[in-house]
Amino acid sequence: MMHIEMFGLDEIARTIDSMSKQIEQLGKSNMADELTAWQAEDMRRRYPNTKQDDDKTVSTEIWPRSRLSEQRRKQRSRPLRIHVAPRTGTAGGTPVHSARPILRSELFTTLVERMDALLARVLQWQIKA
Repeated sequence: MMHIEMFGLDEIARTIDSMSKQIEQLGKSNMADELTAWQAEDMRRRYPNTKQDDDKTVSTEIWPRSRLSEQRRKQRSRPLRIHVAPRTGTAGGTPVHSARPILRSELFTTLVERMDALLARVLQWQIKA
């Protein structure tokens, strides 16, 4: 016959409850605040746009060019046709856009570093009152 006694389970349960609350807070406000700060400081956006779909999802939209240029293009009387194609050297009058990624890798790296620092700052395996 085996007999097992465990002490300190209440402390473990309080620690897990505290961690759960920290994760909830992270999703509700901290991620959105950090994403908005990243857009304003690192991307130098005048009007950062952070959208929170639910308590666990925060997102933003990144355009290849300014939103204002998109709005101006929609206001034109005739539709503008833009073809994205590799440069061929021919002069056909078709605008050719860059094939580089919309979000530079340096900005993505900065976002990852910011979110890592946020996790280290907010989530801790100890009871927080």
